[in-house]
Amino acid sequence: MQAPTALIREVPYAAQVCLVAIAYFVAAQLSLSLAIPPGYASPVWPPSGLALAAALLFGGRIWPGIWIGAALANITVEASFFSAALIASGNALEALAARALIRRYVGDPGAFRRGEDVVKFILLCALSAAIAATIAALALAAGHNTLDGFRNWWTWWQGDATGMIIVAPLVLSWCVRDDAAWPRQKKLEAACFGLLLALTVYAISADRASHFAPFSLTFVSLPFIIWAGFRFGQREVASAIAVVCGVAVWYALERRELFASVPLNELLLMLLTFISMVVATGLVLAVVVSERSRATEELRRKHERVASQVQKHAQYDSLTGLPNGVLFLERLAHLLQAAGRSGGKVVVAVLDIDRFKNINDMHGRHVGDAVLTQIAARLSGEPNGGIVARISGARFAVAFPGLEVEGGTVAALADEKLARWFGAPYRVAENELGLSVRMGLALSPDHGGEADALFMYAESALQRAKTAGDRYLLYTPKMSERVAERLSLENQLRQAIEREQFVLHYQPKVDLDTRQVVGFEALIRWRSPELGLVPPLRFIPLLEETGMILEVGSWALRRAVLDQRLWAGEGVRVPRIAVNVSPIQLRQPNFVERVEEAVGPASGPSLIDLEITETHIMADIESTIDKLTRVHALGIGIAIDDFGTGYSSLAYLARLPVQTLKIDRAFVVRMVDDEEAMALVQTIISLARSLKLTTVAEGVETEEQADLLELLRCDQMQGFFFSAPKPREQLTGLLRAG
Repeated sequence: MQAPTALIREVPYAAQVCLVAIAYFVAAQLSLSLAIPPGYASPVWPPSGLALAAALLFGGRIWPGIWIGAALANITVEASFFSAALIASGNALEALAARALIRRYVGDPGAFRRGEDVVKFILLCALSAAIAATIAALALAAGHNTLDGFRNWWTWWQGDATGMIIVAPLVLSWCVRDDAAWPRQKKLEAACFGLLLALTVYAISADRASHFAPFSLTFVSLPFIIWAGFRFGQREVASAIAVVCGVAVWYALERRELFASVPLNELLLMLLTFISMVVATGLVLAVVVSERSRATEELRRKHERVASQVQKHAQYDSLTGLPNGVLFLERLAHLLQAAGRSGGKVVVAVLDIDRFKNINDMHGRHVGDAVLTQIAARLSGEPNGGIVARISGARFAVAFPGLEVEGGTVAALADEKLARWFGAPYRVAENELGLSVRMGLALSPDHGGEADALFMYAESALQRAKTAGDRYLLYTPKMSERVAERLSLENQLRQAIEREQFVLHYQPKVDLDTRQVVGFEALIRWRSPELGLVPPLRFIPLLEETGMILEVGSWALRRAVLDQRLWAGEGVRVPRIAVNVSPIQLRQPNFVERVEEAVGPASGPSLIDLEITETHIMADIESTIDKLTRVHALGIGIAIDDFGTGYSSLAYLARLPVQTLKIDRAFVVRMVDDEEAMALVQTIISLARSLKLTTVAEGVETEEQADLLELLRCDQMQGFFFSAPKPREQLTGLLRAG
C-alpha cells in the first residue's frame, strides 16, 4: 500500500499547484471566523501550516500554489490587489524559508527523531513567521494607513507561528507510511481513544461549562496527549494536539466574557504560551517514547545478533566455517536416525594431519591457516554430501550417508577418499605442500548406532593407526579394550600420585679405574597395591601424554634431595644423584622455577644432576640453552642422556652448559662384536675428553664390556654388571664400604 505522499506526487505538477491553492484558500476562509480583529489575523492560522507541509512534501517549486491560495484569500478581505499580492508573497516566502531551515537543522517533521528536533522546529517556525508578519504589517499600514501596526504584526506572527507548529506536523505525520499493522487490541484502544476525546471536547463546549474558570476545562484534554504519546505515535499525538489547541482557541473566543478583564494582547500571549507548551510537551513526549522504543528494538536486534554469533562460535569453527565437534555429533545423530529408517550404512572417519605443527613453524601460522581452510574445502566438496567438521587443531571428522560398504570394501573406500583429499599437494602462495594423514573409521550399524559411540570408536581407530604407523584403520572391539585399559591405568596413576605410591630406585655409577661408586641415577618405580611393582615403560609414556609427569617429575627431584639428606644424617658419604627430565618438563616456560622449588635452598654445593635425552635437547635448542644455563647457575649439573642417538651439532654442544655425556646402551652392548659401534663409542669418548666432559657408559652387563671401556678411557659405567637399581635402604651399606 502506497503512502498518501506517493499518491499525490503521481499527480501532474499543474494539478498539484491547483490542489495546494484550493486547500490554502478553503482553510483560510474557515480560519477567518477566528480573526482578531475581524478581517485581518487569527490567533491560529492553519493555512500557514498547510503551506509549510506542502513545501516540505513537494519541494520549493510548489510556491505558486501557496501564492495563489494566499492571494485569493487576501483579496476577499482586502480591496487593494497590491496589498493582497504583497501579503501572498510574504506567505510564500515564509513557507520556503521555513522549509529550507527545517530541512537543514531538523529533518522530517513528520517523524521527529530526537526531542531537541521538536524544540528546533518550534523556534524555526517562529523565526520564519516573522517574514510574513513583517510584510503583512507593511502592506496593511500602506493600504489602510493604520497606526496599530505592531498589534497587527503580533497577531499575524502568532497566527502563522501557531498554525505551522500545529498543522504542519499533523499533515506530515499522516503522510508518513506506517508499515506496522496494528493488532486488534490496539485498534480497539485507538477507537476508545477517539471516542473519549470527542466526548471530552463535547463536554468542554457545553453551555453548562461556561461558569468554570478560564482554561480550566481545556486542561482536561491534556491527558489524551500523554495517552497518545505512550501508547501510539507522533501521528496520534499531533491529532490530539490539534484538538486540544483548537478547543483552547475556541474557548477563548466563544467564552469571551470569561476574559473580560484580560487585555487582548495578554489573551493572545496566553494562547501562544499555552499552544507552544502543549505542542512542545506532546511532540517531545512522543519523540522520546518513540526514540526509547527504537533504542529498545535496536538493543533487541543487537542481542539477537550477538546471540546468533555466540551460537555460531559455539557450534562452528571460526577459521574454516565448518561445524565443530558438538554440532557434528548433533548432525551425526540425525544422519544415523535417517540411515536406520532406510536401512543404509554410515561411515564415520576421524582424520589427523601428521606433523602439522612443522608447517606453522617453518612457513608461519598464516600458511597453516590457509592449508586448513583448503582442507576444509576439499572435505566439503564430496559429491555424496555428508557431514564435515573440524574437531581441533589439524583434526577433522567426516560422516558419509547411504554408502553400501562392507568391512572388506572399507579399505577401497578409504584409499579413494584419501587420494581425493590429499593426493594432490596444497598450494599456498609460493609454497607447495604435500600432507600425510592418518585416519580412523567406524561403521554403522556394524559398530553401533549412537553418534557418541561411533565417534569414539573412530578416534580409537585413529590412535591405533598413529601408533601402528598405518594410514588408516577400521575400528575393532579390541581397540576399545585397549582404550578401557588405558583409561583404567590413567585413573590408577592419578590415585598413585594422591596416595604417594611412587618410589625411587637407584642404580650406581661406578668409576672404571677404581671401581668405586661415585653416584646414582634415580629411576622412578610404581608400587601398585593391585599391580605390584610396575615397570617404567608401562606408565612413563602415559604420564607424559597426560601431563602428570610434571607433578611426578617434581616429586622425583624432591625425593632425591630428601634421600641425600637421609644419607647425610646416617653419617655416610652423600652421592651425586642424576634425575631424568622429561621433554614435557623441559618445554614448560617455568621449568627453571620448578627445578629451583623442588631442589630447595642448598646449604652447600648441589649434588643433583639433570639427565636430558639428546633428541629432546635439540628440539628447541635456543630455549633449551637458556633454561639449562639458568639451571646450572643454581649449582645443578647437566648430563646428556642417550648421546649418539640424536643429531647434536658440535657448535650447539659447545654452547650447552653440559658436564656429562652418557653413551647409549645400544652402542655399549654391540661394541664388542660390532666395529662400527666400537668406533662410535671411541669417538664419543674422544669428543667428551676434548670438551673436558665426563663420559658414562650405560647398560654395561659383562666384564669384557667394562674392561674394553676402561681401555678406551671411559670415565664411568652403570649397568647390571655392577648392580641393578635398588631402594635407598639397600645401598646404604655400599656407600659405607666405599
